[in-house]
Amino acid sequence: MTEKRKQIRKSPQFFIGVYDTNQTKSVGRVANINSDGLMVIGKFELTRYANYKISIDLPYAIKEQSQVFFEAQCRWCEIGERSKLYSSGLEITNISSENSEILEKFLEDSQIVDESGVSKISVIIETGT
Repeated sequence: MTEKRKQIRKSPQFFIGVYDTNQTKSVGRVANINSDGLMVIGKFELTRYANYKISIDLPYAIKEQSQVFFEAQCRWCEIGERSKLYSSGLEITNISSENSEILEKFLEDSQIVDESGVSKISVIIETGT
């Protein structure tokens, strides 16, 4: 598969919940993220090319906000062979300037994100170790 990302994704070293605000349900957690999109790992299959209104939890408040809100389109979704969890790629399609600024500040925090692109939690889940 040809890499189409313009930016390197960063992998949080802690749980960041991802929610579908239309259906008010959790869709999983962030596996990796950048200002253009994110990979979500969860129990539910997301529909390819469907649009979602998303919120993500931040581990601490930025500009007095503990969540970031945006619209995203599911670009792909596949189920893990061992974990039976779904991995989904979401492209951010609409985000307010305020939420974009909060997301950028969060992504700049080098103490809480790893630039390897693979979350240690994801490796543990997929390998079963």
